[in-house]
Amino acid sequence: MSVTGRLDALGSAQELRDLPQRYAAAYARLDPDELVRLYAPDVELLDGRQGRPALRDHFERGMRSTNGAGLNTVILHTGEHVIDFTGTDRAEGMVYCLGEMQRTDGSWYRQTIIYTDAYTRLDGTWYFARQRRHELVYGTPPLTRPNHLAPANWPASQTGRGSLPGRWLSWQRFWGEDE
Repeated sequence: MSVTGRLDALGSAQELRDLPQRYAAAYARLDPDELVRLYAPDVELLDGRQGRPALRDHFERGMRSTNGAGLNTVILHTGEHVIDFTGTDRAEGMVYCLGEMQRTDGSWYRQTIIYTDAYTRLDGTWYFARQRRHELVYGTPPLTRPNHLAPANWPASQTGRGSLPGRWLSWQRFWGEDE
């Protein structure tokens, strides 16, 4: 491989590693608009639909209603990310993730997830090419539910309930609490 090819591969690999991290951050902020910007305009959804508007609808419905209650707090810890280039502007990947989510009814759950992804590069920018396949390893209630903790009042105390996600403006807008 030429030096130019190697530099392109290194830069591409870093851009691809950033996608799951940006996905996790956008999900934490309950920002479906930011999530869909990580996907190609003609993204393929797992249910056969196509395009960013359909994907945004999918995210919005999932955030607002998960087993009868919407999502309140989402923490996605991304880990190992395996990337295989299948062409100059195509790649596939697998991302390991530990998720901790709170529903609007106050219940929490934890999941170990493996996301399988397809990527495409358009006009020099890498995107998810299809909706991420969420492969569940396990899901379970956590041992301690953070919503029952007293406020931490950081930095006075390192333990307790913190100020996020409620302090993020996008989160407040999502739940109509910014008025």
